[in-house]
Order: sequence, then C-alpha cells, then structure tokens
Amino acid sequence: MKPHSKLVKRFLATLLISILVLVFPNSPRADSIDDGLQAYGAGDYKKALEILKPLAEHGNAEAQFQLGYMHSFTGLLHDGEDDKEALKWLRKAAEQGHVKAQFYFGEIYDSNASVLKLIFKNNMTAAKWYRKAAEQGHALAQLYSGHMYYDGRGIPQDYMKAAKWYSESAEQGNPPTQFSLGVMYDEGKGVSQDYVQAHKWLNLSAAHGIGVRNRDITEKKMTPPQVAEAQRLAREWKPKLSQYTLSFRRSR
Repeated sequence: MKPHSKLVKRFLATLLISILVLVFPNSPRADSIDDGLQAYGAGDYKKALEILKPLAEHGNAEAQFQLGYMHSFTGLLHDGEDDKEALKWLRKAAEQGHVKAQFYFGEIYDSNASVLKLIFKNNMTAAKWYRKAAEQGHALAQLYSGHMYYDGRGIPQDYMKAAKWYSESAEQGNPPTQFSLGVMYDEGKGVSQDYVQAHKWLNLSAAHGIGVRNRDITEKKMTPPQVAEAQRLAREWKPKLSQYTLSFRRSR
C-alpha cells in the first residue's frame, strides 16, 4: 500500500470518529452494559443506574431490558417509583422486539408473580407477548404459548396451534415441552393420534425425569415393533439449536 493511501485512510477514520463525537456527544461505550451488570451484581445500584440509564435513553434495547428487570426485582431508586420505571423500560425494550423483554412482559401479565404492583393479571396481554417472543424462537415462550392455546387462556382454545408451539419448543430440546407434545400425540389432540410419536417424545422427556409413567402407559398400548421404532427415533433425535434454546432453564 502506498504511504499516501495509509495517510488518507487514517484521516478518514479520524474524521469519522470526530463526526460521531459531535453527533452523539453522550454516546456510551459499547461495553457499558457489562459494566452496569457488574455494578449491579456487586450491589452498587447507583453506579448500575448511572451506567445503564444513558444507554437505555439512547435506545439500546438490551440496556432497557436490564434496567427494567433490575427495577422490577431489586429496585434501584428506593423511592416508590421502581414499578413505573420497570414498566417503562421493559415496554420500550419489548416494543423494539427484544425477545427476553417480550417473554418477561408475558410472565408479568400471566402470573402476577413479580413485585410490580401496577399490573393486574391479563391473559390476553400475556398471550400477546408470549407469542411475540415465541415467533422469535424463544423456547420457553413457545411452551407457554402452547399452554395458552391448550387452555384457551386469553385466546380461543386451539389444540392445533398448541401442538404447533409445543413442537417448535420440543424440537429445541425442552423436556417439559416434549412431555406436553407426547401427551397430545397420545390423546390425538391437535395432531393425529400416533403412539410411536407419543412414545418418542415421552421417552425423551422421561430421560429428564418427566413423564416416565405416561411413557410406560403409552407403551402398553403399542406393539413391540412400534416400541422399537419409537425408541429408535428417540435415540436418533437431535435438538434444533437456537440462541434461545436454553431459555426454558432460565427466563433471562
């Protein structure tokens, strides 16, 4: 490369940085979210707030989610305003398509298990946010969406849609969903009754201690060749991994 080419590139890089500083004078560093989380983990809520709030105000969805999550569980302000702040930031993140915020919003409206006092149980809203997260591949949201359709909570009961979401989640390797899907195949709800598929999914969930009895009951209704086929399918099955595959273990 010619010397003057290097000088030109260096000049352009310097100019770009200068423009960014002028246009975004308060832009936080890219790694500030980790700094904020570390401060929060150390119990320094003031520092966590100082780091994360500017990021959230600049539209960073991850910072908005983390800020809302922290407000909802531990509280950063200690002045009675944490519930409002939690809802504000979680909603901003969820509306930007942040999948963890969407799932958490669904949980808030579904169970009322959070500390937020401003929220009343609303199955319709819970189903809406579960579905949004499920459509992005969030395994636990897919499981819960299946439950909502199966029970008809907040949305019309629809076994076919329940089976669809159970299948999406089960294929990611979630034992609770594999159990639910196995039961649907056994009963023929939302899918054609299929003992081989039922045994396959129940066998996979049973490996994690879920649905052992159900698998054994299904097996009694099957012929030996059917059992052998189901066992083969279970042995050869591989999970379809995604970035949210482990979500069933931890919602965050």
